[in-house]
Amino acid sequence: MREKGRDAGREPGRETERRHAEAEAKARRDAAARARRLAQSVSGDDDRAQLLDYANTLDAEADSLERQPSDPAATRKVEQPQQQAQQQAATDPAPPPDGKPDNGNGSRG
Repeated sequence: MREKGRDAGREPGRETERRHAEAEAKARRDAAARARRLAQSVSGDDDRAQLLDYANTLDAEADSLERQPSDPAATRKVEQPQQQAQQQAATDPAPPPDGKPDNGNGSRG
């Protein structure tokens, strides 16, 4: 029997996406740390500045990956009202050109 844990209600695809994002964030943090170590050994000021800028960029990318929503319900809550508005707009009849309501028998007036 499968054990119920914190991931029991998640969709398998979402869990895979979350793990991938975590791995990407870790890889960027590791690369940023390497760039900072390398910057310490470089003698040129311009080269050092470029490496430190690159490290900061990698950290910002890792932050962005870590902030991605891991709960699929969180993204669905945003999508649902948009879909409802689109569906309602598609089903609502367009107002008549003269602005007068239709009386239901096909004739206006």
